[in-house]
Amino acid sequence: DAANWTNDMLPGPDDDVLIDVAQDITVVHTAGTHSIRSLESAEAIKLTGGTLDVSGTVEISKDFTLDGGKLAHGTVVGTAGAKVVATGDANNRLDGVVLAADLDLSANYSRVDIVNGLTLSGTANLGYCGLLGFTGTQTLAGTGTVVFSNQAYQALAVGVTSTTLTIGPG
Repeated sequence: DAANWTNDMLPGPDDDVLIDVAQDITVVHTAGTHSIRSLESAEAIKLTGGTLDVSGTVEISKDFTLDGGKLAHGTVVGTAGAKVVATGDANNRLDGVVLAADLDLSANYSRVDIVNGLTLSGTANLGYCGLLGFTGTQTLAGTGTVVFSNQAYQALAVGVTSTTLTIGPG
């Protein structure tokens, strides 16, 4: 809603976005593709649909939840314990993202599919039926860690055909 932004205009690909209000709110992105240069948020962010494409840094100090949307590009930096949290929605996507924050897949049946590789320098925590999925030629790079809980059925999953997953530093 453009009315929520400075000068009643939605941010664009050359804009640095700052979200910091007095109230404790959650900013929800529901549909469409929106491109920005960077995002700094002191508020919770929830992607329930569409694509948020960030060419630079996404700095979060509260959780960033994937619940049916796609975060494309950008480097996610978590401060104050903020992390990227995935729900069980089959449309959760990270597209060419660098995660310098933790990835929380600890809720039952949580999942995120990777497109165009993932560089992880935080920790990905997988819980019961937690799924980090890769289809096609993909890379899981970085210095991060994937932690499988002591529960059943968590996985780094690859597509059924023509999938190559390269795991290594980078």
